[in-house]
Parts: sequence; C-alpha cells; structure tokens
Amino acid sequence: MIQSERNKENLQRMTMEVALEDNNLMEKVLPPDEQEIDVELEAKEKKYLRGEGAKLETLKDKKLKTQLASREKLYGKSAKAAAKIEKWLLPASAGYLETDGLEKTWRVKQTDIAKEVDILSSRNQYDIVLPDFGPYKLDFTASGRHMLAGGRKGHLALVDMMSMNLIKEIQVRETVRDVAFLHNDQFFAAAQKKYSYIYGRDGTELHCLKERGPVARLRFLKNHFLLVSVNKTGQLHYQDVTYGDMVASIRTGKGRTDVMEVNPYNGVVALGHSGGTVTMWKPTSQAPLVQMQCHPGPVSSLAFHPNGHLMATSGKERKLKIWDLRKFEEVQTIHGFHAKTLSFSQKGLLAAGTGSFVQVLGDSSGDYSRYMSHSMVKGYQIEKVMFRPYEDVLGIGHSMGWSSVLIPGSGEPNFDSWVANPFETTKQRREKEVHLLLDKLPPETIMLDPSKIGAMRPSRRKERPTRGEIEAEKEVAVEAAKGVELKKKTKGRNKPSKRTKKKKELVENVKKTFPEQEQGAAAKKRRIGEDAAADLPSSLKRRKLMTMENEFDSKLSLQGNASNVEGSISRSKSFAFKAPQENFTIQDFELDKIYGVGSYSKVVRATKKKDGGVYALKIMDKKFITKENKTAYVKLERIVLDQLDHPGIVKLFFTFQDNFSLYMALESCEGGELFDQITRKGCLSEDEARFYGAEVVDALEYIHTMGLIHRDIKPENLLLTSDGHIKIADFGSVKPMQDSQITLLPNAASDDKACTFVGTAAYVPPEVLNSSPATFGLLGSVDYYNASYLKQFFFVICGTNSNRNDLWALGCTLYQMLSGTSPFKDASEWLIFQRIIARDLKFPNHFSEAARDLIDRLLDTDPSRRPGAGPEGYASLKRHPFFKGVDWKKPRSQTPPKLALDPSSQSASPERDGSQWNPTHVGDASAMQNNGPSSTSESSGSITRLASIDSFDSRWQQFLEPGESVIMLSAVKKLRKITNKKVQLILTNKPRLIYVDPSKLVAKGNIIWSDNSSDLNVQISSPSHFKICTVTHIHNASHQLFIFLADQNLTVDFIWQPKKVLSIEDSKQRALQWRKAIETLQNR
Repeated sequence: MIQSERNKENLQRMTMEVALEDNNLMEKVLPPDEQEIDVELEAKEKKYLRGEGAKLETLKDKKLKTQLASREKLYGKSAKAAAKIEKWLLPASAGYLETDGLEKTWRVKQTDIAKEVDILSSRNQYDIVLPDFGPYKLDFTASGRHMLAGGRKGHLALVDMMSMNLIKEIQVRETVRDVAFLHNDQFFAAAQKKYSYIYGRDGTELHCLKERGPVARLRFLKNHFLLVSVNKTGQLHYQDVTYGDMVASIRTGKGRTDVMEVNPYNGVVALGHSGGTVTMWKPTSQAPLVQMQCHPGPVSSLAFHPNGHLMATSGKERKLKIWDLRKFEEVQTIHGFHAKTLSFSQKGLLAAGTGSFVQVLGDSSGDYSRYMSHSMVKGYQIEKVMFRPYEDVLGIGHSMGWSSVLIPGSGEPNFDSWVANPFETTKQRREKEVHLLLDKLPPETIMLDPSKIGAMRPSRRKERPTRGEIEAEKEVAVEAAKGVELKKKTKGRNKPSKRTKKKKELVENVKKTFPEQEQGAAAKKRRIGEDAAADLPSSLKRRKLMTMENEFDSKLSLQGNASNVEGSISRSKSFAFKAPQENFTIQDFELDKIYGVGSYSKVVRATKKKDGGVYALKIMDKKFITKENKTAYVKLERIVLDQLDHPGIVKLFFTFQDNFSLYMALESCEGGELFDQITRKGCLSEDEARFYGAEVVDALEYIHTMGLIHRDIKPENLLLTSDGHIKIADFGSVKPMQDSQITLLPNAASDDKACTFVGTAAYVPPEVLNSSPATFGLLGSVDYYNASYLKQFFFVICGTNSNRNDLWALGCTLYQMLSGTSPFKDASEWLIFQRIIARDLKFPNHFSEAARDLIDRLLDTDPSRRPGAGPEGYASLKRHPFFKGVDWKKPRSQTPPKLALDPSSQSASPERDGSQWNPTHVGDASAMQNNGPSSTSESSGSITRLASIDSFDSRWQQFLEPGESVIMLSAVKKLRKITNKKVQLILTNKPRLIYVDPSKLVAKGNIIWSDNSSDLNVQISSPSHFKICTVTHIHNASHQLFIFLADQNLTVDFIWQPKKVLSIEDSKQRALQWRKAIETLQNR
C-alpha cells in the first residue's frame, strides 16, 4: 500500500517536470513579436492588479486560505481581461480617421469610408430626398435614438434611427421655422407660422403656446424643463413645460436676432444679433450677463463646446472665431469660411456648413484645423448640421430633405445608461422621467459659473402685473362676489334689502384688495427709482432711518417711551445698520427644533432654503410687544447686537418682519446652553469651569467697556458653539450706562425707573432686596435676579445702574458650574430671597481654595469689593489664582472641553416641515416628543423646550404670570356628567394647569400642585381620554389667590378643596403626552 502511494507521487513529479520543459520549449519557440506582446500584456496586467497578492503560504486557516486563493484567481483573470481590452480595443483612442503617409484625412470621401466600416455603421449613411417640403431643421434626443425633422413647408417627421423606421409623420400645412425635442422622445415642440405647438409622439397636438407669438428659434433646457424661444425682434421667452407658466419674458433690445444656442454647461442662452454682438441671458435677469462684440456684421451662427468653455461664432465677413468663455477672449480665427450653421460633437469636433459644403474641424494639435470635408449633391442648400449623440454620424438638414455623413471619432463610444440609454424600456423611461422631474432645477440656478450657485445674491425685482391684468383680475373677482349665494337666515333677518346690502359689502371688500393704479410721470419716476435701488447690493444702498426705526414705528404704530436717561448716552437720528432688514418671509426658512422660549419670543433653529444657511431665528410677537410696552427693549436689543463685535457674543446677521412677528436671525450655537452641559454632567470639573469662566470674563469685560450692563448672566444665556466656545446671548435686558459707546436711536433706551419687569428672575444681588440703591433695574431670571419675582407681588424697588450686578451673577454662575446647582436654591422663591439677604452660602467640600475664594469675593454683599468692580477693573479679577494658566491675550485659543451630548438627541429624529410652519397657529405635542428631556432628572430649563409653537400665540400670554412659559397646550373638551365644554388646556412651568374659555378668553380655573407627586396624578383611559386627579389647592375664577407682602412676611390665603377629578378629551389623541409632560414637571 505504501509502495503504491510512493509510485503515484513519483509519477506526478515526473509529469510536472515534463510540463515545465514543454513550457520552456514553447517560450523558446515563440517568435520575437509575440514575446514582446506577452511582455506588454504582463506590464499592463500589473497595472490592473490590486497591489501585492496575499501570502497564502503563511496562513494556517485552511478555509480562509481557500477563499483568498479563489479571490486572487479572480483578480488575476480580471486583470488579464482588462490588459487585453486596453491592448486590442484601444478604449483611450478616440477612433479618429487615420491615413497612410502624407495623405490628408479631409481628402477621404464618404464612399471610401462606407466600404471600410461594418454593415451596421454603413446603415447610418443615408440621404432622404423630400424636395417639396424643405429646407429641413433637425434635432436629436439625448440618447441619439430618435431624430425629429421639420420642413419649412409644414412637414414634421419623427424617425427611429436604430431601425430607420418612420414613427410618425405630420403635415401641419403652415410654415415651420424650428423644431425641438422636450425631455424625451414622447414630446416635441414646433415653431410654426403664428404660434408654437407641443405635440405628442403619436402626433396629437397637446398645447398651443400663444403667449410667445411668431417664434424664430426653439431650444429646450432639459435640467430646468424650460422651453426657450426668441423671435426676429429679439423677444426672449422662458416657459416651464411642467405647469405651463411663463417664467420670464425679456426684451433684449439688440436688434434682429436670427441665432440662438444654449450652453450645455450652465444653461445660459446665447443670442447672435444683426449688429455682430453675442449676448448671454438667464431668466432671472432683465439685462444680459455678457455682451461680446464678436463680428463687425451680423452673426450667422454659433455653437458651444460640450464642456461649456469654448464658443464658436461665424459672421458674414467670412471668418470663423473660437472664443474662450473663461476669459471671454478670442483664441483662434479661421479665415475664408462663412458658416450658416455650426455644431460641436461630443468629442469636440466642430462641423460648419454653408451652401452645399460641410467642413469638420478637429483640435488634435491644439488649434482647430481641417479634419474632414464633404460636398453635397449640386443644388442642396444646407440649413442645419447636428452631430448625433453616441454615434460617429453628422446629420444634415438641407433644402431637398435630410442626409448624414460618417465622421469617425465624433461620438462618445460608451453611453451612460443613467444619462442616455438608446435601448431603454418603457418602464425605464417612465422611471427616468420621474427622476428628472424630482431633480428639476429652478431657474435661479442658471448662471455663468454654476459652482457659485447658492452664493449669489437673489434678485429682488418682482414682475409687476400690467394694468390690464389687474383690471381683468378685478372684474373676475367682482363677478364672483356678485354671484355668491348668501345663507338664508331665520325669519325677520332675510329681507331682500339686507341681502342686497350684504352683497354690496362683499363687492366693496373685493375691490379694496386691488391697489389703485398710480398715475402721472412723478409716480412712474418713483417706481423706476425703486426698481433700480432694489437690484443694488446692500453695501451700495442709501440707508435711511426707514430700516428698523421707521419700519417698526410706522408699520406697528408703536410709541416708544421717551427715555429719562439722557446723560451722555450717544444718540443719533440716523445711522447705518450692519445687519440689514431684509424682505424675507417665514416661508423662506425651514424651521427645526425650538432652542428656547421667553416671555414674548421664541428662538427656533432655522435653515434658509435658498443657500442652506443655519440661524437661530428669534421670533417676537408684535401684538404682545405692543400690549406689554416692550418696544424699547426690542429696539435696544437690535441696536446693541448690531454694534457689538466680539467672538464671545452672538452675532446678528439680519432682521425681517411680517404682519404678526418680528424676526432676528442670530448666530446658531449648535453646542446648546452651558446649563445643559451642567445638567448632563451633574457638575463641571474645575478645569472646565476655569475655561468657561475665562471666556465669560473676556466677553463681559468687552460689554462693560462698551458701557453696557447685560443684567441677565446665567448658564441658560451662555451658549456653546459646535467647537465648544462660549457666546453670551439674550440682550433683551441690556442697559446702557452714562458712558456708553453704543449709538442709540431716540426712544430706544429702556426706562427702568418704573421697574419694568423683563424675563424671569435669577441671582439677585442683596443690595436690591435690602432696598438700598440697586445695581440694576429689576431685570433677569428667577434664580439669578429674583427681585423681579417681587414685582409680581407689587414690591417696587428702583435704583441706579452699574456693572457690578453682572459680577454677582458671574459668581453665581461659577458656583453652579462647580456644584451643579445655584448657590441660594431653596424650596420657594421667598426662601431664596431670605438666603440671599442673610448670605446663607455653603460651599461643597470638593471646591478648591482658589474657587472658594473667588466665588466668595464675587458674592460679597458690598458691591465695591467684588473683583473687577474696583479702580483696577478687570485686571484684579484676571489675576486671581483661580485663573492661573489662562492666556488673557488669547483667551479663546485654548482647547475647549468635550461636550456632553443630549441622550434624547441620539434616539429622536425630529422631522418638521418648515414651509408649513406658522408661528402663531401651528404646533402640537410633537415638539414634546422630539425635543423633550429623556429622563426625569432634567430641570425646568430643559422642560421649557417642550413648549409647542402654539404657546407663542399672544391670546394665551395674558393668562401667564411674569416669567412663566408654556410647556404644552391643546384645545380639549372638559367632560361633565351631562354636557361637554370646549376649553383650552395650558400646562406651564410653574407648574400649573390653566383651562380657558377659547371663545370668551376667560380663565375658568387653574390647578397648582406641589413637589409631592401624590398630590396629582393622571389616569389614561384611551389615547384621547384622560383624567387629572388632584387633592391640592384648586383656585377657581370665583376664588382668587391673594398674596400680600408686609414687613417681608408672606401671608397666604389658600382655598382648600377636597379631591377632584377633571375628565378631559383630546381630539388629537395626546393623552400619553399630557401625562408624560405633567410627570416630568412633578419629578424635576
């Protein structure tokens, strides 16, 4: 047995040796030419191999070794196949005509070429003679499969060029000046004697385009679905074929126009005029983008290279010129040739036709020179030449029909099936048509340099309707109003006189919607001036006071309070805003998540639809601003943000407004609030607090140097950029000092002598609570400037203004960074005030000595002893040991701490339709679902983000207390035993529930609960039905809650009621969302 196995091994070894000897003999026998070919193939094969092969002998895993071996074998086969294709099929070669010796390619005749090519290629050489209908214009589809021929005497023919079969033939019996395919072979357009028509593939007339009038040339922009036409007088029209609207109608004013072509690179239309000029146009401009003097006489033809960088023109002076459109200069002139028609091929060959002679130019040596030529039969007059895509064929339309010639190397040899597939099925064609419609580009994207799309300033010129159009629209509206059938009312209210009177009122209301036509030369001159100014860049406009000041006062009729702080504050009646007031609307933005909610505003993440710019859009309710006398604060915030310029302060980009709201587009800080970082991490490390504190100090120093007091420094107003740097936001409480460097408009400074309440309260200095001269005017947040809470109970305190209250707030903020909670936090606001007055301050054990000393000194009850408030200013604050190691020359050059991500943002994926967002009427609990906190540990700052857009409706603001914001609201039914009552249920961050009669706008009651979760619970019986069960205090509208302040003691008259059940039906089926929102407030 063993011997037989050894014999088998020896036999195999001998067979291998013999095979190797045979191979060596074969190598010796191969002739030298074949050996060179093998060496060349091996070199090409190495180029296609994927690097070095796997070292299989070092592998121990047999399965892996087998798999890698099979893959290596496949790689080798594919590399050999690619090498053979490169060697024998020559894919890099354009397939140009090559001649032997000194023979010229342009001397080769078509009959000679037809003999040398294959049978299928020779079929592309044809001559269709139709002398009774010519001359003919031609057009090919993008795939080259179909050709459209239009005879001037009314003959239209659609031909399948693969099978050379006639698909459809139409005799329109009137002059046809030009033809063009639309996006595919199913539709085509014909410019006829009086109007242009669109036909289907079966010859059915689909549309008559009467708005264009007599048309000389037609072209179709396939990426924009625009049908472009021009008449002899130079009237240029753009019409969208998807919905039939006329996008633009431009009067060029350049004289007779016989030539029109489209640049395939950018969609710009070029017109050749009788004066020798070539102008380039786009639909969004009434003036030419470019005007070139190409020839001394009329331009007879022009064409664009497929790459869009070269343009060829020909004139009557017998010169053909090549232009470089990147520099707009002439690069070559060919003398002695006048071309009536020009056409570039896909590979860059240029065909020129005139009379009965066609000449094709190639650029093999850099400049265009003669490549091929062809003479037609005597008597043929060439009308149009056009290369067929993906074929080496030149189509020629002439006076006797249409013909073709073979031009080797003119067509792209390989088609992209996603772009143009000559063999596509009906299903593929329909799918492609859908994709083309979805990818349709707007007319605004047509420009000389498409790479600048999105960076260009949009045109503000709006086409005004003519007087006749307005009158016609008015007549239609009046007739419709007269035909309205009024609803019959009850007996005694249905008199004919009353119905007639009602109809007259309807007609008059319709007429009021149409503006009266301005008459006279003065009005016309004013309109021309406005139009001219509208197209100027913002930097060149004459800025007047009618930007923010007059727009705000005249449109809203807001009366700003006369400032009592005259002093040395700089005031001006006119100055230029850096951030302009734009003519945008809310529909120009796609709105996303809510950043925050204030007493009269919301901040929403907004993306501009045209350029993709992301902003934090602050939306302010005009009605509420007027009602609550907030005009001065809004003006002051806008002016201050416009003039401040520091990397640590949010930037204002522009403002705009509508009938309901004011909008400020601020810098979007994607890192969120510093408060969120403290909440997610529990507390910050000392290095993190030092980094953030140093950047806050740097920004505060700049603000105070400009003569401003922020008055609302808190972690919620310290925003983080995407790379983790601090920016101070919310200047709604800002106060200019006597030495302010900010230029103010009249009535723009706030009047704090009346102790106007703004925002919530947070970190109030003790000098305010002790009724000593205050360092601010009762502005700020609940835990930061709690004196404003006293304003709710008619506790009036006034005083002078200083920047020292910002230093107190800085100390509170540093304390919260390191501990995770505010320094004077307690069970109620009143206890917080008592702790501030008593300076009941306790430091956690983990505070370092430097941090403890800095915070202790910033929270000094004597404002003059706080670091940064003395004669040395901020130098003493920066020298403190806590900030050791901070480079104060470049405080923002340090590496920021790593941001803690929001857990809920990883699971939630909010989807909002910004185009349908209405800041006063749209919103539901989806905001809570998408942006709500992920756990019950989130604080009230995060809960504020649950508020829906409806909370901004000024109707519900009147039921809120100062500093209170809406968490959730909905129109619901309050279920009773016999009847149901429609109410507006409002959940606030107090926390409390308010139910309001929406028709009478009267509060019907509210529910306030304590921190004890057993006081209130929500029971769900169905997705739309839930019950609110409570044993806490219920204050009905007939039993008001009175709170008095006397000798700083709080006396409360509570009305106790036994357990009560409130049954609610929510038609939007948000019972679960209501329970989650209430439980989140209970457990915060």
